[in-house]
Amino acid sequence: MLNATCKGIGVSMGALALLLSCTSCGNAPDDCQSICEGSYGLHSAEDFAEMENCGTVTEWISIGGDGFENLDPLACLSVVGDNLLIMGADELGDLSGLEGVTEIGGFLMIGENQLLQNLDGLEGLTSLDDALSITNNPLLADTEGLLQLSSIPGGIIIDENGALRDVDGLANVTTIGRGLAIRDNETLENVDGLSGITSLGAKLEIARNPALTDIDGLSNIRSVDGLLNIEDSVSIVELNGLSGLENVGSYMRIVNNDSLLSLEGLSSLSSVAGDMYIRDNDSLCEDLAYEFTAGIEVGGDIYIENNTGECP
Repeated sequence: MLNATCKGIGVSMGALALLLSCTSCGNAPDDCQSICEGSYGLHSAEDFAEMENCGTVTEWISIGGDGFENLDPLACLSVVGDNLLIMGADELGDLSGLEGVTEIGGFLMIGENQLLQNLDGLEGLTSLDDALSITNNPLLADTEGLLQLSSIPGGIIIDENGALRDVDGLANVTTIGRGLAIRDNETLENVDGLSGITSLGAKLEIARNPALTDIDGLSNIRSVDGLLNIEDSVSIVELNGLSGLENVGSYMRIVNNDSLLSLEGLSSLSSVAGDMYIRDNDSLCEDLAYEFTAGIEVGGDIYIENNTGECP
């Protein structure tokens, strides 16, 4: 059953389908000019063939499955009216075929693509109206296909990408409307690609990235409107990357960072609206943790415990 129409063609469609394709778009008289209305589930070569001439899709697109190694049949596509999901596309090595896409009216979710190595194919994307999620792509090594993005009104989630070493593809992003979460990326070495960001509308979370030795790429952030969480970051020694941070709008957690020696990198911090937790940091002197909190206005309770490092 279908839930899509090609503007000007007037094909009758069933109203109950959620993921569908537009069978009439290929008959549009002008290649790449078709406006295809509805949402599309693309899970086989046959699905792709049915929308080869769609230049604009008014709602969302979901791409997943096997039986296709590239997205070349979508070469006409330039505008996605709502979300674009590329999830479980098991044979894609990159995103070639999407070079014409300039605008996504919702969020972009790229996840669980077992062979995806890079985001090449998204170089034309300049406008994203909601969040960016890049999760569980085990071979993904870089994000440079996103270099044309400067603003992400939603949040950014980068989770469980086992081969990712940096986030340099986000180097031109200056505005994030909500939160930033970078978690469980085994080989991530730095976050220098985030140096253009100055504020976050929600949380900042850095957790369980064992190869990450510093967070210097966050040095231009002045405020975090939500939670600040630095957790299970076993290789981070200091927090100098947060030297510009002045305010945290919710609670703050510095927890279980085995190599952390100092909190001096947070010297500009003046207020935390919620509770503050500094605990279970094996190399941090507990006396230094108490000294650190003395000059900060904390709206909630302060919990300092089990920081077992030697004191000077």
